[in-house]
Amino acid sequence: EIRTQLGLSESQMQKIEEVTKAGSNSTDIIKSYLEKMKGKTAEEQTAIRAEMNQAVVHAKEEIGLEAFKILDSRQRKVLRSQYVEQAGVRALTDSRVAADVSLTDEQKAQLAELNSARSSAARQLGFNATDEQNAAFKAEWETKFLDVLNADQKSRWAAMYSADASA
Repeated sequence: EIRTQLGLSESQMQKIEEVTKAGSNSTDIIKSYLEKMKGKTAEEQTAIRAEMNQAVVHAKEEIGLEAFKILDSRQRKVLRSQYVEQAGVRALTDSRVAADVSLTDEQKAQLAELNSARSSAARQLGFNATDEQNAAFKAEWETKFLDVLNADQKSRWAAMYSADASA
């Protein structure tokens, strides 16, 4: 469990729980957007849904940042390692990782588009895909994400990813 890997103290766990409880509730955010969708066209609902998703992501990021501040530097490094390892190249869409790799605004936009396309493709692939299909999917999208980076950025990512994966 991540709490054990981080070595959280009781005090830290309590503070993180408080931050989480005090943060925005996704359900409250979603309700207001669902109200906005009533009586709208399918196209308008799609736009509102995208706005809602952004609002939920932003709220979760705010909670995450507050919780992150509670950790010491070693715990932050362990947590980041776990995140990069789990997310793989999708971690490049995270603002902190993007800054570490020195992505341009144009590259960030390209990666955001790729991430959306990847999500759609993953839904189409479905849960019943074979191991071979999943491996091919992962390799295909990894290549697409990395093709956005220049040589220097690829080196930075490789160093970060290999260091994080081995942490």
